[in-house]
Amino acid sequence: MGTDIHGGLFYKSWKDEYQFVELPPVFSGRNYDFFAILAGVRNGYGFAGCARHTPVTPIAENKGIPKVLSSFEAKDTWIFGDHSKTHVTLKDILQTDKHLVQVVRYGVFTEHEYKLIKDNKSLPEDIDYCGDITGKGVQVLDDYQYDKGNFELEYYNNSSKGKIPKELYIRTSWEEKPFVTIIEKLKQWMLLYAPYDENKYDEVILAVGFDS
Repeated sequence: MGTDIHGGLFYKSWKDEYQFVELPPVFSGRNYDFFAILAGVRNGYGFAGCARHTPVTPIAENKGIPKVLSSFEAKDTWIFGDHSKTHVTLKDILQTDKHLVQVVRYGVFTEHEYKLIKDNKSLPEDIDYCGDITGKGVQVLDDYQYDKGNFELEYYNNSSKGKIPKELYIRTSWEEKPFVTIIEKLKQWMLLYAPYDENKYDEVILAVGFDS
């Protein structure tokens, strides 16, 4: 099953009362990189437990929901999901450097995509990938097997075409800093609701939880 995020941004209005702002699509979708670096959720793995990257130290893991927001949860018990509830203030986000960490990524690619990665020594921006792939018409090799040619092509019986070769994929890894962009976007979004007084940046709160 997939994991979804709940909650949003809370800031004080001119009446000195907290107002709720829903998460924009860039944060509300199943962005597992965001979940991992923010709250330690799906930290290093994706759907069905497939490895996505080496685990990281999250910015705000299991900090709970602050008491000043308890009235929102009283009105809507599902507003923060049902597990891994946490929060982080604008002040915290502006001071953190945890999102600058470099991780090892894991993915499975076609032969053509794998060769592009080797030539670039990194993942080209226009290549989408998944952590794993299965199926009767699929053969997955580790990169060292493929590079050494230490394998035999496998075949399967197709009902209309007879015996045909399986589609070949290569499992590999590379290093990158995947969290920089998403946290910079979070900073800019939270700053839209910042008070003029920087000493009150801790009153701008991102409070979230998750469900699975």
